[in-house]
Amino acid sequence: MNYWLLSSGKDGELWPTFWYEKVIAVGWSSLGDLRRYRTRDEMKAAFAKAYPGSTPKAIGNNVSQVWGFFQRLQKAEIVFVRSYGAIIGIAEIQGDYEFLSEGNDLRKRLYSPFFKESFCHIRRVRWLSLWGGLKQNMTFTRLTLMP
Repeated sequence: MNYWLLSSGKDGELWPTFWYEKVIAVGWSSLGDLRRYRTRDEMKAAFAKAYPGSTPKAIGNNVSQVWGFFQRLQKAEIVFVRSYGAIIGIAEIQGDYEFLSEGNDLRKRLYSPFFKESFCHIRRVRWLSLWGGLKQNMTFTRLTLMP
């Protein structure tokens, strides 16, 4: 079983929606429904078009995170949701990857003004933790998703 660490948006802005809707989500909405990509290389090419000006390193890092959310997360695995230096939620993956299309009400609530896009790639979860923070004396990576 894998354990994952996931960001809840800039300053935890998406946390309340994650909690109440029993989902976790990532952005990069310009990629559209991830099920259309058969390989990481296809996704990398699409990412380069959708996010012009991205460096090869940024493309590789971001695609690794999106691909992991889409392909590597499995049912029953555990995700620690973070904001700053705190774990604010612990979830068990319950569902397969879902894409929230334009106009979807949940997609609208998962919009980030900071990133100027929707976090439209979701997984249904069961929360194992109570609402609140588990303070850690450490600095977490800035990556959105990591095993």
